[in-house]
Amino acid sequence: MRFDQEMFQKFTMMIAEGKADDSIRSDLEADKGAHTFAFMTTGFFHRLSITGQTLIAF
Repeated sequence: MRFDQEMFQKFTMMIAEGKADDSIRSDLEADKGAHTFAFMTTGFFHRLSITGQTLIAF
């Protein structure tokens, strides 16, 4: 997977929208949250690919 600035910008926008509608905590730093989300998601799917499990079985 290739990370690019556009992907992080979209995640940052989604977090900002969530903060605006109070579905995300207001003290979350959007930029750090976007990077954390992207890398955690990548790690999760990498783990699935290594084990050969499906999301349901995991």
